[in-house]
Amino acid sequence: MKKRKILWGVCGIGLGHARRQLPLIRHYARSSEIVLFTYGSGLVFFRKQLRDFTNIQVHEVSVPYWPGKPAGLDFAGAARADQNIGLDPAINAVAMAKAERKIGAPHLVISDYEPVCAQYAYAFSAPLVTLDQQSKFIGASMQGNLAGTTSTDEVMRLGMFFPKAEKRLACSFFRVPQEHVGYGSVKIIPSILGDDIFTLKQQPDPAPLVLVYLSEQLKDPGYISSLVSVLAQNPTIRFAVYLPKAVAELPRLENVRYYKQGSTSFRGHLASCHGIIATAGHSLLSEAMHLNIPVLAVPLKLYEQQMNAYVLQKGGFGLSISQLTNRNLKEFLAGLGDFRRNIRYDRNLLLKGNGLTLARDEINDILSY
Repeated sequence: MKKRKILWGVCGIGLGHARRQLPLIRHYARSSEIVLFTYGSGLVFFRKQLRDFTNIQVHEVSVPYWPGKPAGLDFAGAARADQNIGLDPAINAVAMAKAERKIGAPHLVISDYEPVCAQYAYAFSAPLVTLDQQSKFIGASMQGNLAGTTSTDEVMRLGMFFPKAEKRLACSFFRVPQEHVGYGSVKIIPSILGDDIFTLKQQPDPAPLVLVYLSEQLKDPGYISSLVSVLAQNPTIRFAVYLPKAVAELPRLENVRYYKQGSTSFRGHLASCHGIIATAGHSLLSEAMHLNIPVLAVPLKLYEQQMNAYVLQKGGFGLSISQLTNRNLKEFLAGLGDFRRNIRYDRNLLLKGNGLTLARDEINDILSY
């Protein structure tokens, strides 16, 4: 059977998008020639994880940062954003030229919130599947304004990046009521979990352990120092703190251990922790809900994170706070048992299961054309 040719684009901000796509990419690498577009953390991650696959090429692309505001996209803010200084659009032309030499017109393009691969799909009139968590906001009936954020900028961003798609698949750890359709219909599936997480046995250590995960977007030294000072006030609790790689040295404490994101120790801490303190990113919260781990969420001022944290609070799966204090940390620790039971027995809010097989079915449906 002739090998299929697939172009895969993955958002490179943080590792959540990359970890979600990795099991799918490995699966299709058995029968396909694949070119992967990514950047940032995703570039480092995939070049390491896929280095033994001779039929996969990983190429860097350059994607501008488009900030939002309650009314929609902040175009003036994008013009001033530090993240956009020095971006070189020629990088995208180079990536596309290499993709053309490798696969030419692809049988399928799959994008996890990465727009350059979508441009390639449109140029070759190739079918495009979007597979991300942001698309669930298209046509969704949700809270209109959360902490001064709305979903308007997300919907505008999706329309600008992916105005046309063969299929739109949206991963979610919670149920999403759909009221109306924009930019085409969206199919909501459970979050995609790799086998290393889906089969993980969660058994909290006898000695209390809390996993703390700080997003790459949280690099402010003052904020991190303030957070660590709160942890220091609870010496009977052990904290495993995962930090962005750019964070400077922090004070040594008896009850706090520091790790870099991507460390091999993460899975062990996920299996043995009593609770998680983290920003409210989709991937980690999906893993936590699957493993029945309560979360003390400190969401970034992004609608997606605010909504994730809102669901946690509403369902009694943890707490949503604006800043960590000793008071709300103690409240979280005291409620761990109740939070864990609420996650385990919920039948209304959480969307449980693994979306991996459903995603494969949707992709196979197009590849079989």
